Amino acid sequence: MRSTGDSPTIAVIGLGMAGLYQALEFAVRGHRTIGYDNAPDRVEAVAAGRAGLPDVSDAVLQEQLASGRFEAHGDPGRLGDADAVLVSVPTDTGEDGAPDIGPVDAAARIIAEHCRPGVLAVVKSTAYPGMVRDRVAPVLARAFGPAGTGGFGLAYAPERGDPGNRDFERTAATPKVVAGLTPGCAERTAALYRPFGGDVHVAASLETAELVKLHENVFRFLNIAYVNELGDLAGRIGVDIDEVVALAATKPFGFMPFTAGVGVGGMYVPVNPAYLIAGAGLAGTRVRTVEAAADVNDGMPQTVVDGLEQSLGPLAGRKILVLGATYKPGSADLRRSPAAAVAVHLSRIASVAVVDPHAAGEALAGGDLAVHGVDDVDPSVFDLALRLVPHPALDGFTAALPIPCFDPHGHRLDTSAPMEESP
Repeated sequence: MRSTGDSPTIAVIGLGMAGLYQALEFAVRGHRTIGYDNAPDRVEAVAAGRAGLPDVSDAVLQEQLASGRFEAHGDPGRLGDADAVLVSVPTDTGEDGAPDIGPVDAAARIIAEHCRPGVLAVVKSTAYPGMVRDRVAPVLARAFGPAGTGGFGLAYAPERGDPGNRDFERTAATPKVVAGLTPGCAERTAALYRPFGGDVHVAASLETAELVKLHENVFRFLNIAYVNELGDLAGRIGVDIDEVVALAATKPFGFMPFTAGVGVGGMYVPVNPAYLIAGAGLAGTRVRTVEAAADVNDGMPQTVVDGLEQSLGPLAGRKILVLGATYKPGSADLRRSPAAAVAVHLSRIASVAVVDPHAAGEALAGGDLAVHGVDDVDPSVFDLALRLVPHPALDGFTAALPIPCFDPHGHRLDTSAPMEESP
């Protein structure tokens, strides 16, 4: 079944966190939506209504499956029904830290082989400047001929997800940035997203839109590196970094607050700098501030442990209760979590138990370090607690602790333990 009228059939290549979310955004707006993934277990789970993702509820997925608006397949031949195909595949880094663009290359080949002429391909995955034009466009041109309504359409519309947010209406209304290989490609893509309710901004070129995505996340990456180094310094000299940030934020102009933590995590911010560094290299230059920030963020787990030992004394052999393992407050996502990395570092020198209500039952360090729920541990048997992730769900648990508790920079938090008690 192909589309008729003003409701094009949408296909999404990649049914991970971003891809499934995007597919359902179109399905709930009445589009017939085809989800494709090359992992049979993933297709089976999604087709059975099991999202397996913190940002997508099983209820929403099951509703769209039951309506017939959404279907999941492992057969790429089903993409031939689509008017537009979104490419939402993982763009991670390899063991050498360089961008792994293999999944995007594979998606381009799948579109070329299985889609019909005139299809609009919209790359959503992270790309370095020039990647869509140089790697995707030639593959489609060989299959369909010149770009245009009779050949193919190609666009870049960077994914702007808000991990942890299940509100489809709110996230759909996030302003979109789109760009096309031709002006017509850009307009076709903008037309897909205008009904979502948010502003749609058409960039001057594919490279502009690619750089927009990188700039958004690398901006955060740089500031996180800086504020975490500042937090380490503050802890070593007995200053509360949270107070520093809060007071600096009283300046009504020229300042944007970032909260000090233990590093940078998740599926986007830690990875995007590698794509910017690669793009700079292809252009014959370097982004030295980004390279320096990458060194800072990569070393933060050990920096946190070193700073804590300076503030609290040697931690070797101590019994430590770690509070929080996911990469940000309120999230169940453990991917590239710096808190998990700190816990693993500590476990090499101390006896560590990890509590995180959002990730209970998971395991860190290849299964060697279990994540517990709040009811699964007895805090009284530990010497001290370290609150690495400020989950609101841990507020009551933290306040009731009978042992001293500290933030990642050695600042003592309020608990039921006597203030004179030392760690």
